[in-house]
Amino acid sequence: MKQDHSTPVQLRGHPGQLSTVLRLPPRAVASRASSRSSSCSVNLQGVDVRWASIREIGSASPGLSVLRIKLPVATPPGAYKGTVLVGDNEVPIVVDIEPRPRLRLFPRSFKASVAPGAVLNANFTVLNTGNSSIAIEKEYRFCVFERGGIDRAFYVALASDQVPSERRIDRLVNELSASHGGRVRLEIESGEGELAPGEARDLRVALRLSDRLRAGQTYSGTWKIENTGVSIALLVTGKIQEVAK
Repeated sequence: MKQDHSTPVQLRGHPGQLSTVLRLPPRAVASRASSRSSSCSVNLQGVDVRWASIREIGSASPGLSVLRIKLPVATPPGAYKGTVLVGDNEVPIVVDIEPRPRLRLFPRSFKASVAPGAVLNANFTVLNTGNSSIAIEKEYRFCVFERGGIDRAFYVALASDQVPSERRIDRLVNELSASHGGRVRLEIESGEGELAPGEARDLRVALRLSDRLRAGQTYSGTWKIENTGVSIALLVTGKIQEVAK
């Protein structure tokens, strides 16, 4: 099947992960056995192309090649028209860039000694390494559990027959409830709002803890934003409290 070069070839994906198949005249590009891919020139309207290569596929279909293109990671979502030139062959292309939300939070973990119901203040830095704006919300919520509590709950539910009349699902829920330290309400005191691609911002946060936390125990949870998160560890001060049987 001959590829119609009057119709633009479509590439879709993230800026650094763009590829498609082209059908060009035989010997227009290097073979797979070559140590390097053939050079090619890609021009797109409104965006600089960082890297492009084309390599013939070693198959029974001569001229079938893979085109790979890399654009700056901050390239905004949208459709970009252009051309790829391989030797004397010019092919129209349309590159459809998809949103790629990516955040990084610093530090990646947070530890503190706390009292039940306390309010903690902390500072973080957030960096947008994606290609579209991301909203930093005013408030986030997440749960914390005693360290090892979730594993213990599944063990008790699946491996223990201490109370034969009790259903395993009920045993699991009861154990999870016993190790649950309540929900943490994390408020962004400064730094909320839209974060543009490439922008970094300092965040001042307040963590409002539940009074379900038991003295002497260590609780852990994760504050999540988009694709990333911060591991939170809370060591509750005071003497260890026994759970009533």
